[in-house]
Amino acid sequence: MGPFGSRRRGAAKGLRPAELWILLVLRAAGGEVCCKTKMMNIIFLLEVAYGVIGVEFEPHDYGPWSGEVDGALRRLVRLGLVEELPPEAAGAAYVYRLAEEGRRAVEEAAEEIPFEDPRWRLPYEDAKFFARWDARGLMEYVRVNYPEYTIRRKGQIG
Repeated sequence: MGPFGSRRRGAAKGLRPAELWILLVLRAAGGEVCCKTKMMNIIFLLEVAYGVIGVEFEPHDYGPWSGEVDGALRRLVRLGLVEELPPEAAGAAYVYRLAEEGRRAVEEAAEEIPFEDPRWRLPYEDAKFFARWDARGLMEYVRVNYPEYTIRRKGQIG
């Protein structure tokens, strides 16, 4: 469950590793990530480099996909920790935003995370770095560097 498992309190208590890292990515991004594809790509890159969650990813149309990460994101939305803004309200894709309860939960968890430890600091710094990329650029980066995780469709450009 992580180095501080049962000590978490309030809304942070009971978070699974995938849920915690989704909240940390949202925090690193300033509270909002433009689409599920971008979230998946960031978590995938953190997983490849650091093994932050220990989940498997499989090839998908827009890059790596994990049922566990997808389920964790859905659970966070159901719990009211993350808001999912539909394309009509957000533009071309769903936007995922920390809800007030989610903001409290991730701040409570962050108080107990030893960010001075490189096992936490480095992936969190990378989450901040990748969160600044636009979704298309991040997709291209993953496609070029991890082509085995992208399904190529007949007639697809690029």
